[in-house]
Amino acid sequence: MKIISVDALRDGGTIIMTVSDYVRPGNYMLPTPFASEPRHLSWNDTQLEIGSPEELEFLAKLRLWLEEHAADKLVDSLHNLDKMKEKPSPIQREKAFTWHRVLYVADYLEHRPTTNKPHH
Repeated sequence: MKIISVDALRDGGTIIMTVSDYVRPGNYMLPTPFASEPRHLSWNDTQLEIGSPEELEFLAKLRLWLEEHAADKLVDSLHNLDKMKEKPSPIQREKAFTWHRVLYVADYLEHRPTTNKPHH
């Protein structure tokens, strides 16, 4: 799977990924946490069922992509950004943000709440 782009909307956290070289290419969207819980992954504007074979296959591909791109993540650099004498380049920062957003989606899909819990 090739991730062409990863965008985070300014609505509080919607993440949209565009993928190619995959059985189901296109746009995958995880809505903002402000929408409701649990959140459903959508593919090309079609909501996927939680735990469906399509969702589980996509999660497995995300995990593989994360492993393959771990060298580009620069997560430690982001944590220490203010302490660094030399800031990462814009390209390095974009790779780190992309990696982090993909990690966020994978972690959410793997550990999402199973019921809609009321806020207290």
